[in-house]
Amino acid sequence: MPMFLQVARGATPTESGLQMMPMMIGNVLASIASGQLISRTGRYKAFPLIGTALMVIALFLLSKVTAETPSYSMILRLIMLGVGLGLVMQVMVLAVQNTVAFADLGAATSAAMLFRLVGGAVGTALLGIIFASKYQLALASVPSGEAITLAIHSVFIVGASVALAGAIATWFLPERPLRETVAASAGDSGRKAGEAFALSSDESSIEQLSRALSIVASRDVRRAYVESIVKRAGVSLMPVSAWLLIRLGEDPSTDLRTHAVRDRIAPERVAAGLAELEAQGLITREGRSAAMTASGHEICSRLSAARRERLRELAAQWPGEQRAQLADVLRNLSAAIVP
Repeated sequence: MPMFLQVARGATPTESGLQMMPMMIGNVLASIASGQLISRTGRYKAFPLIGTALMVIALFLLSKVTAETPSYSMILRLIMLGVGLGLVMQVMVLAVQNTVAFADLGAATSAAMLFRLVGGAVGTALLGIIFASKYQLALASVPSGEAITLAIHSVFIVGASVALAGAIATWFLPERPLRETVAASAGDSGRKAGEAFALSSDESSIEQLSRALSIVASRDVRRAYVESIVKRAGVSLMPVSAWLLIRLGEDPSTDLRTHAVRDRIAPERVAAGLAELEAQGLITREGRSAAMTASGHEICSRLSAARRERLRELAAQWPGEQRAQLADVLRNLSAAIVP
């Protein structure tokens, strides 16, 4: 496409690169959006189906471009292609992680990345051969600009055919209940969006599971998650108050206001939470420092127990024969991911 933009449309190398930006923007935004939606709904099969369908349409439309095609039309087609790619690339890795055994997580993720890279290399080479041969044949009878248009038409038709084969294969992809640790990784959208074209992951199975569990456990900054923990613990506190108490339990010397700013909690909510904790006799305050009372330690222990119970529920999502190994991982991680 950059070659077509430069030769057929007269763009400079810089201009052709800038004109490719809509595709990359669509890719990143679709990857982020799909990751968030998968994390919330637990469903993933619809995204690669929609993505491959968009890719087929976009590639077919790109095969029709000419030197006279309006810029806005080019941009729309490139955005469509980028969105299609973004809906597919991350989700396929998630589907693999959701299917394999715990012990094979690292190997399966690396294999998925490896096959993606191999496919990219082979695809680039084959499409390059098709482009070069079609261009040489057309150049004998038509000007250079028109010859490159005819050559790129063949490239995108082949690309659309491959995307169509992918769409058919995706239709037969089994959709299994999404493990919450996998869903948590999907919701870690910024990291995943950055990994769209990444090299093979060198994380072991334990490292991948550790990261996913840490993401789940760190959701205590989210109101809904804290509310569920508070309810499970059977205590009467606002979510922000429970969050502050747990943070104080993790590190008695921490400056709660600074910690809250880092986790993007409004100062007025922090003030209200501290006031509630002090009114219920769970903390004492002196200046910017706070200390838990005996009652505060008891409530914090109940909240911590509720969080541990939450992690045990995550373990139940894995097959029975893998739970013994998973239990060892949880024991080693518990000190890091729950107070």
